[in-house]
Amino acid sequence: MAPVFHAPKTIPSLDVLLNALKIGTIVRTPGDFNAFNFDEAYRATGGFPVFSLSFRAATGGLRKGPKPLAGALPAFFANLLPEEKLREAMEKHHEGNVRPGNDFDLLAALGADLPGAVRASP
Repeated sequence: MAPVFHAPKTIPSLDVLLNALKIGTIVRTPGDFNAFNFDEAYRATGGFPVFSLSFRAATGGLRKGPKPLAGALPAFFANLLPEEKLREAMEKHHEGNVRPGNDFDLLAALGADLPGAVRASP
C-alpha cells in the first residue's frame, strides 16, 4: 500500500523515534500548544538508549514531561530544524502545508530526514 500524504499543518501528533525505537510523542493541541511526552515503554527503560541529555534530571533519570509550549517546540526538537535562509527555503518548498514560522509544521514536513538517528512521523 502506498503511504498516505498528510499536509503537515493538519497533523495533530508526531511519533518520535530513535532509529526504530519509539521514544515518545509530540502532540499539537488547539491554540498551537506543543507538548512532548515520553512513551511509557521507553520511560520504563530509564531512558536507554539515551535520546538526549537535555531530557535528563539531575538525578540521572528522565525528567517529567515538559510543559506545553505555545507555538514552539521543546528546544531539542526546534534545534533539529534548519535556520535562516535554509528554513525560508524549506518553508517556501512546502508552501501551503507549512505555515511560516511554525516549528511543528516544519518538523512534520521534514521529520523523516532529520539530523542523526531521530525521526518524527505522523
